Amino acid sequence: MRKTRMFGAELMKLKHTPFILSHIWIPALGAVGFAAYYVMYRGQLASDRIRLIFEVTATLFPFLCSIMTGIAVMQEEQESHFFHLLSEQGRFKILLAKLLILWGFGILALWILGAVFAAGIGLGGELRAEVLAALMKLFAGAAVSSIVLYVFHLFISLAYGFGISVFFGVFESMQAIIYSNIELAGIWRYIPFAWQIEWGKDVLNGNVAVHAAQWGIRLALGAAGVLLLVLWFERWEGRKRYEA
Repeated sequence: MRKTRMFGAELMKLKHTPFILSHIWIPALGAVGFAAYYVMYRGQLASDRIRLIFEVTATLFPFLCSIMTGIAVMQEEQESHFFHLLSEQGRFKILLAKLLILWGFGILALWILGAVFAAGIGLGGELRAEVLAALMKLFAGAAVSSIVLYVFHLFISLAYGFGISVFFGVFESMQAIIYSNIELAGIWRYIPFAWQIEWGKDVLNGNVAVHAAQWGIRLALGAAGVLLLVLWFERWEGRKRYEA
């Protein structure tokens, strides 16, 4: 019951911000544009069209993640300069609730994008079983791998603020554009904001099984990131400028 109240309280904090509606309208509108492109360019290979759509999604995701995470933390900052957050016992549970809400809405946005896109190309007579299967695999992997982005931006937003979070979001998106056009190898494949791009390449090239060990390591790194965030937060005393 207490956990339910905790999640309810976190959602109430976001009720009067653009956070919730943005996770519905942005992916829905993006999906309409993607569907129009997919149907209009039916002369191209389906795999090429899907690849471009997913790469655009994976490129924009870090930037949008930085904004949404920044909004959630900025609301907490404006309300009490983090006083309520820092004064609660077992405050790491509040942090985890906030992280799960951020991640959950990110997953929701991805699935809205996928569902509206599938409906759109279905109306255009372009939906095939293999395309639907690829979409489900692409967006499921993107959803799971996005946890590391939320961990990073939650830390940045808490420690340094909205502006720095968005700055890194822009940087990550620009890097994702570069990674979509080159083949990463070795340790470079573990760069967190390249995970979604790399997942798309593996799915569309049929290399998921080949790189299964690497994806297992990425999952472990994501879990380690959550643990490090919690350990840091338990010792965090707020931003210096709010000290009396």
